[in-house]
Amino acid sequence: AAGVAEFTTAEPSYGHRLLALLLMEGILDVLTTNWDDCIERGWTTQRVPAVVKPADLLSIAGPSVLKIHGCASEPGTLLVSSADLRTPPVWVQDQTRARLQAAIVVFLGIGDVAGYVQVRLQEALDDVGSVDNVRVVSPSIVTHWDDAQWSTLTPTLRDEHRIAATADSFLEQVANAYVTTTLAHARRAFVDDSGLLAAFDSGVQSLNQHDSLTVLTWCRSSGVVAERGKSVMQAEATADLVRALGRLCPAGFELTESTSLRSEMGEIDTIIAVGLQPASRLRREAEARLEGRSSAGKPEATFLVAGGRGWAQSHSLPADILGDGRSADILDGPLSQKLTMIRASEV
Repeated sequence: AAGVAEFTTAEPSYGHRLLALLLMEGILDVLTTNWDDCIERGWTTQRVPAVVKPADLLSIAGPSVLKIHGCASEPGTLLVSSADLRTPPVWVQDQTRARLQAAIVVFLGIGDVAGYVQVRLQEALDDVGSVDNVRVVSPSIVTHWDDAQWSTLTPTLRDEHRIAATADSFLEQVANAYVTTTLAHARRAFVDDSGLLAAFDSGVQSLNQHDSLTVLTWCRSSGVVAERGKSVMQAEATADLVRALGRLCPAGFELTESTSLRSEMGEIDTIIAVGLQPASRLRREAEARLEGRSSAGKPEATFLVAGGRGWAQSHSLPADILGDGRSADILDGPLSQKLTMIRASEV
């Protein structure tokens, strides 16, 4: 059964990638009846962990995907037969109940309710308790409500909780709301200084030219260290980085790939301190990225670093360790390039 479709090799969709990023940011929980691992593979830098068996509950810390019917990457966990589906493992029922209680629950990608899913949905609805906490997203949920099985499962679902949208478009709206709200909250830190506020707004204006997936990918990729479940978008250093970008790039900038952006001052590679990161750790990150760019044949970049502690006390090797030696003696490698690093707080 695990081999009848591309459950472990299919390309993650836009929605899968957003789900992975939002889960990594720690702002939502994900439960799925699907066997595929597209959500787990949605974040290119780090695989999102999944709970598929009791041992995972002990070994996985932080946010994870709960695979209610098992995962094709571990065929022994799949619920396949009618008996399996009627009597799922007790730990699955306990985990589902714990995650759904006192939460806003969105049913996504389940427009036509298959029989084997309907049992789980009814259990989930019973666990949620109040239909007021339920939202159903499906392109035809409004126009074909009377014909939908949801009208039987949730007959009292309010009109405003029936969301006519595809999974991708709905998740883009959720992610956009998260990014927009977070930046609006961060903006308050600059309201007492018109110059800083104008720079921050300029940076936000450039970010608004991109979709939410691009912004979140750039933000989390820039984070050092971007721990699972700990938001990089909400980090204090992120707000300062956006402000610095607005001042450095008054004509705007374009996010190109992961941590890089293109502007009138050339290529910029961004580093965001998440939490209390020492300056030496951020410098090592910049040096590692410089070496990576050199090895990949990418153009030189200016590294813009936000946050970090102990910059005044930090010590590292000088850019030129040869002293009076000739630079021509170095054939290639990271030492053949000079690290250009700017601190956001100094912009």
